[in-house]
Amino acid sequence: MKSLRVLLAAAALVALAGCMQVQTQVDAYSVIPADITPKTVYIAPYKGMDASSLAWQTNAATLAGVLAEKGFTRVASRKQARLVAFFGFAVDKGQRVTTEYLIPQWGYVGVGPGWYGPGWGGPGFYGGGFYGGGWYGPGPYYGAWGPQFGVVGYTPAVRTETIYTRSASLDMIDTKTGQKVFQSRAVSRGPCGLFAPVAQPMVRAVLSNFPQGRTGVVTLPQTDQC
Repeated sequence: MKSLRVLLAAAALVALAGCMQVQTQVDAYSVIPADITPKTVYIAPYKGMDASSLAWQTNAATLAGVLAEKGFTRVASRKQARLVAFFGFAVDKGQRVTTEYLIPQWGYVGVGPGWYGPGWGGPGFYGGGFYGGGWYGPGPYYGAWGPQFGVVGYTPAVRTETIYTRSASLDMIDTKTGQKVFQSRAVSRGPCGLFAPVAQPMVRAVLSNFPQGRTGVVTLPQTDQC
């Protein structure tokens, strides 16, 4: 029985990892015209970011992919761009958090019938006439009785993990006017201390209504493992 509990716990952890959700608090404001043309964007590093680092280049490529889904094309120079997007991100050192939860305990709960018996039907619907052998057979029947197992209680447990705060900044300037037309900040928290695995859901959250802005919490699945 102990080994069964271990297997069930392991399966639960695997399932949890496979459906990880990222909740992002988004504050995005925009005055980008809906009919802006051309829809070209040059992505530049936000202040303090290193454009030559592989981390920034990887996450900037993620941003470019989401912008492409919105109909905006990344270009190689500012001269080609209608919008210049300044993109940055950060992850803090994390904070140790302890949570309490309950583990279900499986065991013997009593005796009951089995799942399958000899069957439900009797002689059937056609007896010795309309009022003959009867409309109903001798069923239903149940199988042999035996021990039944289920949840018999719960054991309290404690989990301690490090929770990280991930943040992203994305501002855009219209090269035609020189004015800032998009400003956003996004924050999420979770056990992943890297930005790349959460870049996709966080960037999608920021640009969910692009070119319009959006405020509030956006929950999206984390498809990349940390």
